[in-house]
Amino acid sequence: EVVQYQQESRHLARLVTDGVFNSLTNYTVRQELKSDRFFVLKGTLMPGILIEAGFISNKKDLKFLTNEKKLEQLCMGIALGIKKYIDEFHRTEGFTSEVFTQ
Repeated sequence: EVVQYQQESRHLARLVTDGVFNSLTNYTVRQELKSDRFFVLKGTLMPGILIEAGFISNKKDLKFLTNEKKLEQLCMGIALGIKKYIDEFHRTEGFTSEVFTQ
């Protein structure tokens, strides 16, 4: 069961990352997905991801995080990734092994 949640979490993270990357204009940095046991996700009995959008101590990130248009694009990308995940979940009736072998 935990392994299934981990697979689903990685899948969700990929879809959200793709959504963000495709929604942001002039965004060329694609961060690698990392897997770790973050305290805020520990013990969850469902797929979960942690999104790190930037650091306010970094001037470039701060400029991005205070730009209303960029934040709207970021949120849209996150929402599109989540929607795609939900659509796939329903289409496959709760995910099948084919989703994770692609």
